[in-house]
Amino acid sequence: MAKFLRRMDSILTKEVPITRSNFLTRLLALSHHWIVTDVVSPFIITRISLCVIATIAIALIPYKTFRYMIPIDVSTHGWINVLTRWDGAQYLSIVQKGYSYVPNDQTNVAFFPLYPLLIRIGGFITGHMYLEWVAVIGIIISNLSLLIALSLLIALIRIDFNNTIAKRAAWYYLIFPTTMFLSSVYAESLCLMLTVGAVYCAYKKRWWSACLLGALATLARPNGFFVGIPLVVQYVMDENLSVRRIHWNAIGFLLIPLTLGGYFYYLKITFGNFFAFLHTLKFYNQKLMLPYQTFQNVFSTPLGMHTYQHSILELYSVILMGICVFIACRYLRAPLLTYTIVVYIALLSTGTLDSNMRYWLPLFPIFIVLSILGGKHPWFDRTYVFAAIALSSLFTVMMALWYPVA
Repeated sequence: MAKFLRRMDSILTKEVPITRSNFLTRLLALSHHWIVTDVVSPFIITRISLCVIATIAIALIPYKTFRYMIPIDVSTHGWINVLTRWDGAQYLSIVQKGYSYVPNDQTNVAFFPLYPLLIRIGGFITGHMYLEWVAVIGIIISNLSLLIALSLLIALIRIDFNNTIAKRAAWYYLIFPTTMFLSSVYAESLCLMLTVGAVYCAYKKRWWSACLLGALATLARPNGFFVGIPLVVQYVMDENLSVRRIHWNAIGFLLIPLTLGGYFYYLKITFGNFFAFLHTLKFYNQKLMLPYQTFQNVFSTPLGMHTYQHSILELYSVILMGICVFIACRYLRAPLLTYTIVVYIALLSTGTLDSNMRYWLPLFPIFIVLSILGGKHPWFDRTYVFAAIALSSLFTVMMALWYPVA
């Protein structure tokens, strides 16, 4: 048995041409080596724990009431309701009713189409489109995407680092303060899966696959568009910065901007407004501006307002992520470093820090840096684990009770 497992490890860690004879062997090796022990087990433990916490919170604490909304439950099962809070309702409305756009109002065109499209396909296949069922399909898609994303992340990290760092990064994801959103009716886990998959394919020089996954990531979340950055940088590095060595497969990179333009064109022919998505963002407190202007907005809010208190927590996360970006300069490849810097600046250029702790989720290089720090400094690992578990539990309770989280 030990000899067999060593053989499996050699297959995973070395470049072995994939043939029919070893394809099944690779799958068996993957399932034993880290998918079950390093992904599935902690995934099950953390997801069940979060659902138990949410169920207890619903049972023991009254809902918060709002003047501007009526909390709506989609199921008689509390854990399903928790996983469809806030923006989850927007995705479900797209699935059942399609997109709607009203100028100068908050509408669902701000949510990109791939995730609700997959839910709708799932409903069509199963023959049911009632609200509770499509919510369950959305939850299944999110969690399957998370499992695949973490498996790909471990494989990607193992290219440059050891298996311990890879496992710790996956674990840090599963206990991150906003990890509940990775299992909810949100597109974060889908975007994460496609982004990591695109970069992994780029590392393996499978450029058409990388570009296709990058295009799909763009359709999943707006920040999925930035995955084109590490792909282009990796391609240029592989071709030694020589224009003469650029091949016809470089055409594949056009898929990413064309996909984004395709969604904008859909908005044009459907609602008569090519920039309907951008116009809607201002009703989600987002507006393109320089990072220092974003910080001015944060500090201009009167002390004591709930939005300000919420922004303080977001501010701490921005500072922590900024430190990680700085440290990343030492450890990450140029493609991932460039990607991290650009996305970090982009998130600080939206005019608000609200929801940033959720927007960090697809930015997987940050978790590589956190994992490296956790390996070098045991005190950091213990602090992160304790703080992340405490905050993720708190945020789960808040989400269950309809408090705004991220």
